Amino acid sequence: MNFTVDFKNTWVFFPVYTQTKVTLSADGINFNPDNPAPVFSDEYRKKISSPFPANPLFSAGDSVITQKGKEGVILAFTDAHQVRIAYQTKKYKLRTKSLSVYKLFTRSKSYRGYSVGDHYFFSKEYKGTQEAAHARIIGIGLKHLLVKEPNGEVSAVVYK
Repeated sequence: MNFTVDFKNTWVFFPVYTQTKVTLSADGINFNPDNPAPVFSDEYRKKISSPFPANPLFSAGDSVITQKGKEGVILAFTDAHQVRIAYQTKKYKLRTKSLSVYKLFTRSKSYRGYSVGDHYFFSKEYKGTQEAAHARIIGIGLKHLLVKEPNGEVSAVVYK
């Protein structure tokens, strides 16, 4: 049981009369170990305890980002190609969402010889012609790299 006690002293006719008000607040919790209420629904427990293994790049608990720059944490694999992530909204509310593993990127691991912060050179189409381009890797995915070009443009490029 939690409780708090607050005292408030008021001087009515100083120094002759003082008034003290005591406020006692408590909360009561009924602990019934014979019939505990489940924290999660059966359906949600099935989703987060899925038998699907992690892939070579992602596993449950990893911090990830999307191509749009939204950050989250992998809670579980819902199937071989889908994960449930937890993320925070703009109003700081915690939400979960199911996403494809191919739309996620990590900032903390190396994969296929690439690491976050490396330079990546590729060809890019510009006005109908292919031109050489370079960018800095800011995220690593299973099929794509998330890169930021010198002009600030962020895009996903397929591995060479």
